[in-house]
Amino acid sequence: MLHMLLERGLKPNVVTYHAIIDGLFMRNEVIKARELFDDMKKRGLGSNVRSYNIMINGFCKNKLVDEAVALFEDMRKNGFVPNTGSYNTLIDGLCKTGRTSCAQNLIDDMYYSGQPPNVITYTILLDSMCKAQHLDKAIALFRELVDKGISPDVHMCNIILNGLCKAGRLKTAKEFFHHLVINKHRVDTCTYNIMIDGLCKEGGGVMKARELFDDMENRGLSPDLRGYNILINGYCKNKLVDEAVALFKDMRMNGFVPNTVSYNTLIDGLCKTGRTSCAQNLIDDMYYSGQPPNVITYTILLDSMCKAQHLDKAIALFRELVDKGTSPNVCMCSVILHGLCKAGRLKTAKDFFQHFAIKNHCLDAWTYNIMIYGLCKEGVFDEAISLLSEMKGNGFSPDAVCYETIVRALLARNENEQAKRLLREMISQGLLERGSKEFESVE
Repeated sequence: MLHMLLERGLKPNVVTYHAIIDGLFMRNEVIKARELFDDMKKRGLGSNVRSYNIMINGFCKNKLVDEAVALFEDMRKNGFVPNTGSYNTLIDGLCKTGRTSCAQNLIDDMYYSGQPPNVITYTILLDSMCKAQHLDKAIALFRELVDKGISPDVHMCNIILNGLCKAGRLKTAKEFFHHLVINKHRVDTCTYNIMIDGLCKEGGGVMKARELFDDMENRGLSPDLRGYNILINGYCKNKLVDEAVALFKDMRMNGFVPNTVSYNTLIDGLCKTGRTSCAQNLIDDMYYSGQPPNVITYTILLDSMCKAQHLDKAIALFRELVDKGTSPNVCMCSVILHGLCKAGRLKTAKDFFQHFAIKNHCLDAWTYNIMIYGLCKEGVFDEAISLLSEMKGNGFSPDAVCYETIVRALLARNENEQAKRLLREMISQGLLERGSKEFESVE
């Protein structure tokens, strides 16, 4: 359309160019976007701050931060004054590539340039600090901002709280959450979900999480589907599956439609407590509810069958799924293979492994590890060592676990020379250091 405008002698304006440049960056066509930006200037369509902001944002999104910095400097040389959007975009790009000190320098520059940082600027910086595990610095900065009269928005508060919970600093997270509520900072359903998730991961914290879940309504907030899923998962992880089932029913009664995550979480909880038939009923319910089971659903069920030694049923279900067009992933293949190897059904395991390789199903280093474990368990060392070579030939790097599986099995059968050879191989590849505890235990 742009070419058509030019052919007809019509002059596109900067808005036309902005739209196309933005679109090119969305498709990661960085060179074309830069060429169009230069072409715009050649045609006498003076670029403006928005033009530079689009380019800086595009470069940052494509992780070309040095190019974004150069363009930022070019903008200044050409007499344009960067606005808060220009600064925030570049600060975000710098933070996301780990250059927090450069971002901090740019924030200092904002003050001198008459463009004081806003809540968005500090939210970007706090997010970077939390992701880099500099949580004490993040909390100190948050307090400093509040003392200066900057009112934090809910997104900023959630970033700090999420960082604390993810780092396992539950005590500080609870204190911070309490501070937010007491000082009437803005909190939302997402704030509660973060805190509930953190409490669920704390030993014995699921009951406190439920209290917080119920407290939401007292604060004028309503739980969402994610909140229900978090608490159902918390109950299941703490083996309180009856409570999880009751909450699942409560969720439906309150008008929420369970999604695949809701079903898979509860199915996993039921399977892990041996209630496979209830899990199967829930899978049937998924079809009727318009949420068909996915690969994760069936992997959970297959894992449960294998652990209960119902291997023939698991094999039958696996084949049925493949016949119906389900493409198994690495996890599903590994579950079947591990179940067979653990039960000593080596021939069937080998047949399955070959089937996976022929059909080009997902094989990875872990799948090879399982098969090597199965061969060593049955004392078939030549095949295990041969598979180790095949693994390397197919581009997978054996890890320490893989080597140790074979070495320990060889030592148990007094095959010391072969064990020594593999130990030397481990040392040469940096998987085992002389003098380490692991080395001494194998020695």
